[in-house]
Amino acid sequence: AETWGKEPSPSRQEDEDDPQVPLVEFQRIMVRLLRLVQDNPKFDVQKYDRHSRGTVGWFEFCTAWKEWDPKIALSIPERIFVTLEDPDRCLIGRLVSILLFVAIVVSVGTFVVSTLPGEAYQVPCPLLHDSAYDPSCRPTPRPLLVEIDTACVMFFSIEYGLRLITSAFTRMELAEKEKQLLLNMLVSEEVLPTPSRLRRVLQFTVLPSNMLDLCAIIPWYIESIIPGTG
Repeated sequence: AETWGKEPSPSRQEDEDDPQVPLVEFQRIMVRLLRLVQDNPKFDVQKYDRHSRGTVGWFEFCTAWKEWDPKIALSIPERIFVTLEDPDRCLIGRLVSILLFVAIVVSVGTFVVSTLPGEAYQVPCPLLHDSAYDPSCRPTPRPLLVEIDTACVMFFSIEYGLRLITSAFTRMELAEKEKQLLLNMLVSEEVLPTPSRLRRVLQFTVLPSNMLDLCAIIPWYIESIIPGTG
């Protein structure tokens, strides 16, 4: 009854079945995490070895985490990348995501309408018996439809270009939503060098979703450079 409501002592919190981690592994994980969040990488692991056994448990880890009180400072490029890549994290990201969805619908609708026959949607070619008849002439979409499609492609290009450029300055381990990449980096026994900016861009580019985004806008530029390829 006397101990009711009191915080248990560390010796009582430590369970015999609590898994223990060697000090060297614990220090490697914490130093990597400190370096990743750009904090002071100096970490004295010996102070958490309370029983001088060369290992730490869950209680020691919680103590270290509480004393450290980590705060992640994102740079401006990282904030832009996270906003565009993971729209659920902030209001601006959700608004951009809605605008992208609307632009996709408008772009698809414009393309469908531009293929419909009729002078309301296309600039017609002279008929066979007209003096201006040209056998190579093909109906073209109305200028308004072309301008709308161009505006949508420019919007897609800017959004993709911002993600591509800022990916070079973004710590993907922190930006990843599932944090699996971060976990693998922390517990790996291999020496993990810091990726170069070029490598980060390549990692971004080869992702299937980003390759699809690129394939969606590339045809417009090809047709603009080489008319008639569309």
